[in-house]
Amino acid sequence: MQTDHIFTGTTGQAEMRRTLPDYLVGKVRKFAAVIYLKESSFTLNGKTQEDVQAAILKGEILYGQTEGEHALSNGIHVDDFEFHGPIPNGVIKFEMPTKCVTGTPIPSGKTVKFYAIVDTTKLPLEADYVFKGTTGRNLIECELPGKYIGKEYFFFAVIILEGDFDLEGKYPKDLEEPLNNNQIMFGQAKEEGDGEERPNILYKLEDGLVVRGFEFID
Repeated sequence: MQTDHIFTGTTGQAEMRRTLPDYLVGKVRKFAAVIYLKESSFTLNGKTQEDVQAAILKGEILYGQTEGEHALSNGIHVDDFEFHGPIPNGVIKFEMPTKCVTGTPIPSGKTVKFYAIVDTTKLPLEADYVFKGTTGRNLIECELPGKYIGKEYFFFAVIILEGDFDLEGKYPKDLEEPLNNNQIMFGQAKEEGDGEERPNILYKLEDGLVVRGFEFID
């Protein structure tokens, strides 16, 4: 790959305004872009598609290019970039209550699993991902894998009081025995209001998201 000119900027802005050199006015060009995810000396000049793919797989860059060519003129707006590459991991936080709905205190130092579920009515229960933490804090922080950013999920949670338990592949009846034996506490993130029939909250995952509304039973 060879470039006529390199425009530089910083992500986080809806638009980047840059000066178009006189020698490019009237030319027809396609645009390519590189977003650096970590310290890297990578440049497109002299690189092959294989070189670009290798940098993407290493997590060094996101690579984008315009869908078509653009006739360059003063004030041109280039807005048809499509990017490829891994989305960097983010952070997700889970807000924990201090008590179950029955008034039973939630103990500290226990493993808690948060299940990201697409369909709460599909049985047995299936989770796309399980976040793990330890009780004892108001906010439990977990790493959010980049591939789940932008996706929408409901959240169930299980606090392990004794032994081990996995909600994956279970039916509602499978919760009865471990609940009755005080082995687990089971929670769901629900919308505010009164009554047990309130809907579960659907969250769109993003870096820094705080998942609230958990109600636990024991």
